Amino acid sequence: RDFDAVPSTTGFDFRYGERRWNNLPRPGLRGRRQLNNAATALATLIAGGFADGLDAGSVAAAIASTTLAGRFQIVEGTPQWILDVAHNPPAAAELAHNLRSYPCAGRTIAVCGILGDKDVAGVLTAVADTIDAWVLVTLDGSRAIDAAELARHLPAAATVVAACPDVASGCAAAKAHAARGDRIVVLGSF
Repeated sequence: RDFDAVPSTTGFDFRYGERRWNNLPRPGLRGRRQLNNAATALATLIAGGFADGLDAGSVAAAIASTTLAGRFQIVEGTPQWILDVAHNPPAAAELAHNLRSYPCAGRTIAVCGILGDKDVAGVLTAVADTIDAWVLVTLDGSRAIDAAELARHLPAAATVVAACPDVASGCAAAKAHAARGDRIVVLGSF
C-alpha cells in the first residue's frame, strides 16, 4: 500500500509516497518476483532514511547489475546450465515458472540433491512437470538423503537417468546424457 512498481516494456516505474523513479531497468536477477523484490528493496531504503542522495542513475545501475549466484543463474554454453538453490516448495514452484518462461529447444535435465529435513516431496512435485530427465545425487552430511531415497519421492512418471554419490559426478552424468539443445538445471539444497 505504501509503494508500487508498474512494469513497462523496458523495465518499471517505482513510487513510494512522493518519491518516483521512472524508467528503471529490469532487475539483473531473472524471474517474475524480482521486480517486486527490487521495489521492496527501494522502499526499504527510503523508509529507513538511506535513500537521500540516491539519483535515478545510481538506482538504475544497482538494479540492473544485481546478481545472486545460485538463484536462477544461467551459465551459457553447450549445454546451458541453470543453477538454482530451490530447496523448498515455494522456491521450486518459482523455478518451475522461470523454466517455463525461458524454454529451451531440447530437454531439461535436472541434477538434484535435497537434505532429508526439507519437504522433499513438495520440492520435487513443484518442479516435476518442467523436468524431462533426472540425475539424483547424494549430498554430504548427516542430514542428507541418498539418491535412491530421493527417487522414491519423485512422481511415478519421472525418468531417472542416473543416481550418483555426489554432486560432481551427478553433473558429469548429466553433461554426458545431454544432447544439443538440452539444458541442465542443478537444484536442491545448498
